[in-house]
Amino acid sequence: MASAQGALEYLIIIAAVMGIAAVVVYTLSGVMSSQSSSASIASCKQESQTCKLSKMSSPNDPCLSCDTACANPTTGQEIFPGATYCCVNSETNKIYAGSAECSSPVTIISPSSDPTASSPNLVARTDSNAVCSYRSSTGTYQTMSTTGSTTHSQLLTGLITGPVTFYVRCIDAQGKSGETSKSWTVDAIPPTVTLIQPTAGATVSGSATPLMAQGTDLESGIYSIYFEINGLPRFTGDSSCSVATSCLSSPCSQTMDTTHYNNGPLKIKAVARDKAQNAMYSTEITVTVSNTCAGTCCGSSAFQCGPYTCFACPGGYYRCY
Repeated sequence: MASAQGALEYLIIIAAVMGIAAVVVYTLSGVMSSQSSSASIASCKQESQTCKLSKMSSPNDPCLSCDTACANPTTGQEIFPGATYCCVNSETNKIYAGSAECSSPVTIISPSSDPTASSPNLVARTDSNAVCSYRSSTGTYQTMSTTGSTTHSQLLTGLITGPVTFYVRCIDAQGKSGETSKSWTVDAIPPTVTLIQPTAGATVSGSATPLMAQGTDLESGIYSIYFEINGLPRFTGDSSCSVATSCLSSPCSQTMDTTHYNNGPLKIKAVARDKAQNAMYSTEITVTVSNTCAGTCCGSSAFQCGPYTCFACPGGYYRCY
């Protein structure tokens, strides 16, 4: 009996010890879990801050927001499900439930054509007032010359022929940042153009004098060719002082009605534009207009040649009706 009672007491003591141990283990587990959760948040923030600092200093890999899973290592569950740590300048200690709250959208709206000339205008737009900076793929950020509202611009100069990429980064009043980029091709080389007809020193007359010019552009191709008379785009037609249409390919062949000009010297040149809107002029030549206007409306003689009425357009072109 004594032996049985001793065994029972021994079992009770063992059970008590195990119970205390279980309580201790449970308590320690809770403390460790709590500490792990706290450590996890701190680690999450630290990782995101490290991401920000490292990527902000790298011109080719900016960090707008770092998706870091803030999970409890004990349970494996995220402390804030779907949380995104916000890498913005003024909010380095906040965790948001969605990355949309971390950034301010920015869109580059110009240049809108490809290719461009060597000095295009870089234009960006933001949803709210912001201060924007820009850089090339190999440069550092500089504040845009026009910024502070929702439209931001910077004239780019000195670009060379070839592909380029520019970045725009904006920060709004709440410290939220956004960045975007745009790539295009630069054509900084103007086309060549030669006036073929008429030839320098020629005498021209009548209503169908040939005009011909040849343009070449190896980079982006010819966009248009037109003719200038006396330093201005040539006019055509009797209904108004309207500019003649240009050719959209090369060579360009048109005709000119010389009876709209007074007899005498007339200066002619051709203008070619490439698809990047670079322009080049041909050598200007001088021809001599020689028409017989007896009884007709010819040049400024329409003033004395009833029943016509004459209106002088720029460049010595007379619109008669």
